[in-house]
Amino acid sequence: LEAAGAGGLVSISFYPIKSLTLLEFNSGLKQIGATDLNAVSSGLYNANGKFIDGIIGQDLLVPKGGVIDFDTNVLYLNKTSDNKTALDMNINPINLDTVMEKSNFGVIKLNTITSEEAKGFLSTEIEINGTKATLIIDSGAGRSVLHNKLLDKFSLKNIEGSGNQKTTGAGSEFYIGQLRLPNLSINKIKLKQQNIISADLSALVDYIHQTTGQTIDGVIGQDILSRYSSVLNIADKKLYIKP
Repeated sequence: LEAAGAGGLVSISFYPIKSLTLLEFNSGLKQIGATDLNAVSSGLYNANGKFIDGIIGQDLLVPKGGVIDFDTNVLYLNKTSDNKTALDMNINPINLDTVMEKSNFGVIKLNTITSEEAKGFLSTEIEINGTKATLIIDSGAGRSVLHNKLLDKFSLKNIEGSGNQKTTGAGSEFYIGQLRLPNLSINKIKLKQQNIISADLSALVDYIHQTTGQTIDGVIGQDILSRYSSVLNIADKKLYIKP
């Protein structure tokens, strides 16, 4: 499979597996993808001294009802081996919307950008300087990024001298710039986000456009998700965020 990440194009090969467990949790996966993650692994090691062996994707998270709490760094998964929902088992599910709204979280219904090749990019509408844009939600991305070919659209410019910094993503290393944000809102929820990075996301933007016909402007990563104590309900396609 040919795909793309923030760092460029990637080629993924799939292999059958007998099992994949997280602690004592059986994922139920029958195959796993393999690609070159050297740039990602070395970047994370340089940042925090830890290597990774891979990435957990939506092929596991969606069928297992994955919910990620970015404030406590906890991943919740459905323990049932047959992927039954609470309704299937005649259990009254907790209304997470109500619980989160009582805790002053905003509830954002996410969209899905999908095709036969690109399965399950969760996306949301944002607004910068009064201009709307579409960003995908990437729980594995350490930082949020705007595509630097579209900065004029938002009346933004890189901070002088910031374009020589490097970071890593799926595909390779890439250069980034720093942007100051006068204002940012996600689905009409205003955030006090003062800066964001920019990079050439052409490979990712072009891949999504070619496989889905839709255009994105960037990526929302863990810097925003963690800062605003976000909870991502992947199966229900909802983001809870505390402004």
